Amino acid sequence: MGSLFKSEDMKLVEILERNDAARDIVRVLGEVGAMELKDLNSGTNFFRRTFSDELKRCEEMSRVLDFLGKQLTSDGIVPARRDESAALMNVAVLSSKLDELQTDVRQMKMQELQVLFSLNALKEHLQVLQLGSSVFGGSTLDVGQPSMMEEGGPESSVSVPLIPNGVGARGDISDRAAGMDEGMLRIVAGTVPRESALAFEKIIYRMARGNCVVHSLPIDAPLLARDSPREPVYVPKNVILVFFSGSVLGTKLAKLTSSFGFSLFDFSADAAIRAAKADGLIAEIGEMT
Repeated sequence: MGSLFKSEDMKLVEILERNDAARDIVRVLGEVGAMELKDLNSGTNFFRRTFSDELKRCEEMSRVLDFLGKQLTSDGIVPARRDESAALMNVAVLSSKLDELQTDVRQMKMQELQVLFSLNALKEHLQVLQLGSSVFGGSTLDVGQPSMMEEGGPESSVSVPLIPNGVGARGDISDRAAGMDEGMLRIVAGTVPRESALAFEKIIYRMARGNCVVHSLPIDAPLLARDSPREPVYVPKNVILVFFSGSVLGTKLAKLTSSFGFSLFDFSADAAIRAAKADGLIAEIGEMT
């Protein structure tokens, strides 16, 4: 070890080495403690020096380490402390390993988000079936009968269903409406964020000029927002059921739902079909969780 007294005789020396070996040499000299290093470029900007590329690489590695640290913290994982006795890794090798780790973590996060979106869609569909069934009062509609009472028939017009069998809300609403009778009542069901539910109802009512019936039912548990591409964001949502008739109104409603962020789901007027679909959704949710 060198002496700490500055009055000791010293010599000014210059060491010329390759850039890739400079880090190891400075580390060894610092451990020996026999030299005082001077910065000959103290007045030069960091990005104008000969090691500017290494500086940018270190800043990028620092950003990657911050990203990995936040991911560990969010998952409740405490990183292990560094072994001080272990040899330092080469900067190029360390940068390559950190890039690989960052790529792997991002891919895992994207896959996790896709699974969450799939699970969220199943939960939303189940809520639509369960809450939407309450609109019918839990009764099974006999959807195979005509919508008008035959002349002289004993049936009452109150018990005749207005909604056809199997009418859903997934896919293109206008295509579904094109193959149906203009006088037949149709239904569209789905979910929308609660903060937008009231505005959505008003727009539908004005667009239909009052020729529709809208039911908005709040969902107790928050669900995943559609506009969360990187991090899962849960927001309160409402189940919306729209009863209407006419293919023209169906085409307008299809455009409105696609631009408003409305999530469409199948909803049958038959209680038996809804119950069977709900059982299948519960089974799928159980498998994913």
